[in-house]
Amino acid sequence: MIVGQAAAQPTISITPDISSINIGDKIYYLEDVGFKMSLANLRHPYSEAKFKPHYARVPSFGILPNTAIWSKFKYHNQVDEDVYLEIQVSFLDTIKLYVIDGIGKLQEYKAGDVYPFSQRHLMTPTFTFKIPKGQGTCFLYIASPTGITQFPLRFVKIPRLFRDHSLKSLINGIYFGIVLLIIFYNLFLGIKLKEKVYFYYVGFITATGLTIGQLNGYLFQYVYPQYPILNYYENVVYSLNFFIGLFITEFFELRKRMPKAIYGAYVLYFLCFITAFLNLIKLPAYANGFIQISAFISASYMLYISVNLYGRGYSIARWVLYAWSGYFLGTMLLIGQFLGLLPYNFITANALQLGSSIEIILLSWALAEKINQLKQEKEQAQAEFVNTLQANAQLVAEQKTILETKVIERTQELAIKNEELKQNQEEIIAQKDFILQQHHYLKQRDERLTSSIQAAMLIQKAILPTEEALELLLKEHFLLYLPKDVVSGDFYAVYWVLDKLIVVAADCTGHGVPGAFMTLVGKTLLDKIIEQQEITSPADILQQLHLEINATLHQTDMKADQGMDIAICTIHKKTTSSVEVVFGSAKRPLFYHSQQIGELQEVRGNRYSIGGFRRKQMIFDNHVLHLQADDILYLCSDGFIDQNNEERESFGVQRFKTMIAQHAQYSLPMQKQLYYKQLQQHQYGTEQRDDILLLGFKV
Repeated sequence: MIVGQAAAQPTISITPDISSINIGDKIYYLEDVGFKMSLANLRHPYSEAKFKPHYARVPSFGILPNTAIWSKFKYHNQVDEDVYLEIQVSFLDTIKLYVIDGIGKLQEYKAGDVYPFSQRHLMTPTFTFKIPKGQGTCFLYIASPTGITQFPLRFVKIPRLFRDHSLKSLINGIYFGIVLLIIFYNLFLGIKLKEKVYFYYVGFITATGLTIGQLNGYLFQYVYPQYPILNYYENVVYSLNFFIGLFITEFFELRKRMPKAIYGAYVLYFLCFITAFLNLIKLPAYANGFIQISAFISASYMLYISVNLYGRGYSIARWVLYAWSGYFLGTMLLIGQFLGLLPYNFITANALQLGSSIEIILLSWALAEKINQLKQEKEQAQAEFVNTLQANAQLVAEQKTILETKVIERTQELAIKNEELKQNQEEIIAQKDFILQQHHYLKQRDERLTSSIQAAMLIQKAILPTEEALELLLKEHFLLYLPKDVVSGDFYAVYWVLDKLIVVAADCTGHGVPGAFMTLVGKTLLDKIIEQQEITSPADILQQLHLEINATLHQTDMKADQGMDIAICTIHKKTTSSVEVVFGSAKRPLFYHSQQIGELQEVRGNRYSIGGFRRKQMIFDNHVLHLQADDILYLCSDGFIDQNNEERESFGVQRFKTMIAQHAQYSLPMQKQLYYKQLQQHQYGTEQRDDILLLGFKV
């Protein structure tokens, strides 16, 4: 017999004649806030005095995210066969049982959802611990921060334990059999009828079945027994109940019948999302709270919709009303049992399965009736359609007679019009042939012109220094060379004559093909003056170049004005750290950045161009600079400075100088990228105005 004593700390006697007894109202308990207590602390007389008697039949403490419950009870096991302490729930995180027998020997047991299922003493969804024979004291530690702290306790013998679990498995087996049958039946109907409502219903039933399987421990026992970590995310399964909202919206056609009720479905979706989110960020206790709220809201929401529509005369809503009434009752019984408001017994423990079974069966009946209703509406619509077709046929016959008369009249008119169109067509064909001939001629001419320009580009490229030559003579440098068209009116050149480096940057009159021809003339004459005549003074080179262009192009006789703006630097290294730079130019400045001064300087040349008819003799000046090694020189045409933006504002000299001064401390390749990027930003949305040349190099 198993009986409890009424003393202050009663001893529970276990005798052979009764197979099971609940002991929840015979224990003493202590709340451990913050999980700070240990068995050693609890065995101290001061701590034992803090234990309070528990009077309810089932210990239930709700959601305790930061508190564990210690229970203490004494026993006297007088039975020879195996006796177990069973905790009759399936969802406690951590359980520790300390058994101290009559001679003071301590045995420790551990269980809970944080351990693999295979470590349990008996392979049951509930938690069981074998109780040794004789007298002893038990300290039971239960911490369930991820869920509801409720633990019905009983001492039970093996035959009764297996009989009770067999009955529970039978009930749940019948329930899950109904669920699977309804799932396959409605899935078949959904595929055959191509109606979304069946797939939403299948999703809803699946979510409900998984939730009940989770609550009863079957998912942990049969699906992932070796992965207890998944128990921390068990409430994610409940978030699948968003299918309820999808199903009820589609079944009742809420967007048409009750548009404002759609917001209730949105609330359900939000609650399911919050439940999943809280679980995924490891706040399952709060997720459990949202589950209680959403279960109540969803059941109430469905009842409200079904009552409202049934009151409006929508007869199918009565089956949904009956279904949700059953489910609502089961849900409320389960929540009341979780919160300790109702006793833990066979009815409350299986209330959700019972309510869900009623709901599933009645909703399936509602779907069947809805299909019959849709079938009747379809047949009625088909009959109305046939009547409409007959009326239309008579109307068509009358119109046909009228149309035939009009067709004869219009045919005669069209014959006349057709003859006129035929004549117009012949004229159009002749014009088309002429246009095609002109197009072919212009296309060939364009191809010849494009081919010629491409050849001119190759010729111009051949006279310019190669990148290898620039690397050899200038060492560290950058070159920004952007023709407006295929060929350019700007050109650059480098020479090494008499131990001096000569660097040239020129902007010829015009751009495109005329400018490119002028670059050929200018480059050829510079080669003659510098390489053959070995003239290194920039002023002398400019003077001689002006005379040569004037003579070559017969500008004195023809009054021609072709020429170029040009800047020339002659660089002579005096020592390893001292460099002499002689600069002369026609209208183009020299910019240089001195490492010693740390500022950008400008040297302006003479204010007239090379070439063209001039009555007065032009005299060019040399400017001598003494620089240090690694000072940077910049030569350019006016294309960068004159480039306009969408507001037709040019880049300008001052902005150009500021740009170079701001970036002079970077490496020359990096400077090139920065200048090109700033140019692209400035001219965004407009075309390039002129050829662009910018050459920077260290002395």
